[in-house]
Parts: sequence; structure tokens; C-alpha cells
Amino acid sequence: MKWLTLVLLLVALSVAQAAEQAVYVAPPGNDANPGTLAKPFATLARARDEVRKLKAGGAVTVYVRGGILETAAPLSLGPEDSGTVARPVVYRAYRDEKPVLVGARQVTGFKPWQGEILQCDLKGTPLENVTFRQLFCDGKRMEMARYPNVDPGDPHFGQWAYVLATDAAAATNRSVSDNIAKAKDHFTATDDVIKPTWADIQDAQVCIHPAYGWAWNIVGIKSVDAEKHVINLASNVSYGLMIGDRYFVRNLLAELDAPGEWYLDKRTKVLYFWPPAPLTKQSVVLAPVTGSIIALEGAANVTVRGFTIEACDRDAITLKNCERCSIAQSTIRNCGAWAVTMTGSRKCSAVGNDITATGSGGISINCGDRKTLERGDCVADNNYIHHIAVFQRTYNT
Repeated sequence: MKWLTLVLLLVALSVAQAAEQAVYVAPPGNDANPGTLAKPFATLARARDEVRKLKAGGAVTVYVRGGILETAAPLSLGPEDSGTVARPVVYRAYRDEKPVLVGARQVTGFKPWQGEILQCDLKGTPLENVTFRQLFCDGKRMEMARYPNVDPGDPHFGQWAYVLATDAAAATNRSVSDNIAKAKDHFTATDDVIKPTWADIQDAQVCIHPAYGWAWNIVGIKSVDAEKHVINLASNVSYGLMIGDRYFVRNLLAELDAPGEWYLDKRTKVLYFWPPAPLTKQSVVLAPVTGSIIALEGAANVTVRGFTIEACDRDAITLKNCERCSIAQSTIRNCGAWAVTMTGSRKCSAVGNDITATGSGGISINCGDRKTLERGDCVADNNYIHHIAVFQRTYNT
């Protein structure tokens, strides 16, 4: 019995030693370092490559120190990055520190332009050839220059322009909604909307609830007729336009007239920004450069825990064909689409996350097989999802 106990203790000690493998990442690190606590790596991609070498010896935890960690491409995790049930791979915050993973680059070098408006020449920077549709300042999404301006007291429903008149169009009879026999590609605006200062409209957009508020469309402007107050759209909206439809016009330098607004001139590579408060040395202005921040495909037994994940153009975290992977206890915000999407996966979870300021919804789960009725068993539990659907304002949860 004593020998059996000793053997069991030795086995337990061996397992514990195998489970103690750790890799460290920190914003001031260096990918040439060994990835220790004293000499951490600089990027998650480098840590991932190290995990591939270590995981054969047991469970591996990647600890990320506090601070901002920029990435120009998603952290891609595939089958080769998987753990096992007994020996999982974990990416997590180090102790109580607060690492921030951003799919963006910091914007620096602002100079005065007009009044409170600053400008930044992006030529020669990593953002020179990036057409970004979002800008963040100190963790908050800024507003693309627009008319009418946002009402700070009612940001979701206040300050709209309204369609003054529409033209008839033949009904398609494809659906009940299409029997709104009105044009979908132009409308008459009230006389306060189109202004002589609209010198360059090729990138301008109309953001509109067409017909009863059933949909939310963001469409380009093809041309305007200032004399007749007609706005011609670059593509059709979802339903026939009706008098009183709510909309606003955005992405015009001429409408940059309020704190928190910004405009990117794609041709001159110049960013214009009226910060909500004077910028300081501690201010962080971010422009997204990547779609997702973490992308798991075919991975198994991987956990991501305790991060702030923000500033990207599409879904912040994607899980495709994964098994027993988990996104936990993280703050996910300021993404262009969904916070977390799961497709074709099994037994994956999003648990205990704070999700806010997404472009679309919070968590999307499309798992299991409808044809074979095989269960997906994916879970979203105890997540706080709030203030979402910034860009897709209808049918998102």
C-alpha cells in the first residue's frame, strides 16, 4: 500500500510539473526573448509558436501582462494549437493586470487645423493605405462627421433628418414589403440638409430607416441636386422610401462641426478629428487595421480569459469548427460586427463576458447540424450585453 501511495504521489508530482509550463507576453517585450516572466515576448503570435513546442509536455498557459497590445492581423489558432481535456492551452491575463488586445494602430502626431479641429497626416505611417470606418479615443467610439449631429442626451433616437417627399415606382410584387410602390434610390430632403459646402460627396453616406423602420441601411450617395433638394443613392435601400423616414448623412468634412466627430480624406491621407476633450500624453487614439482579433478554426481545448478585446472592423473573436473552446471573463467592445461568433463548433462557450459597443450583435451561435440533428452544445452564459448594434440597428441581439 505504501509503494502504491508513493507511485501515485510521483505521478501526481509529474503531472503537476508538466502543468506548470508558462509563457509570458508583455507590451514592452521582445520576440527575441525566451518568453519568461523576466524576459517576455512582445506578441501573442510569437507566444503561440512557442506553445506549439511546449504543449507536448503538458498544459501550457500564456500569461499576458497589462498594457496595450496592438495587432495588425488576427491571432490565428488552428488544430496545431489545440490542447487536450487534461492538458488545455490557456491564454489569460497575468494576475490582476489588465491587458488590452487591439486590432488597431495608435494615431499620433495631430496638429491644429481649424478651431478645435486637429489634423494628422497619415502618409508614411502604418495607416497610410488603411480606409478605416471607425475611430476610438480613450476607449470610446467617435462619431463620423454627420448631419444632423448626435444628441448626447439621446444618442440612439435623437437628431434625425426626415424624408420630405418620394417618387412613385412600380411595385415588384415579390413580397408584401415591396408593395410599397415608392422609389428606393432617391428622395427629396428638407431644405436644411444639402449645403453649398458639400464640395466632395463621393464618400458620403446616407444612414436610413426605410419604410416603417423595418430595416437599417447605410448606402453611398451617388449625387445631389441642391436646387431640387434631391439625394440620389448609389444603391437601393431595402424598401420603398416613405415621407418621414428617418436618416442622417455622414462622412463629409463639411459636417465636422462637433466634439467627437472625425473625417478621413482617403485621397490626401489626412485624418481630421475634433477630440471630445483636449488630447494629452495619456490619450490613446486608435484606428482599426484588422477584421478580427482572435480567430480559432479547428482548434480544441483552448481558453481565452481575462482580456479587454477591442477596436477591429468585423467580429472580434471567431470560433469555426472548434471543440471545447471558451471565451471567458473578458471585456469585448468597439468591434465592427459581432463580439463572438461560433459556427460549426461543439461544446464551446462564451461565459462571463462584458460585451458593448458592437457594430452588430453580441454573441452569434450557429452550431449543430440541422440535417443530422447532431447537437452543437455551445453555450452563451452570464454575459452582460449592452449598447450594441451601432452599424446594424435592426435584428441584432
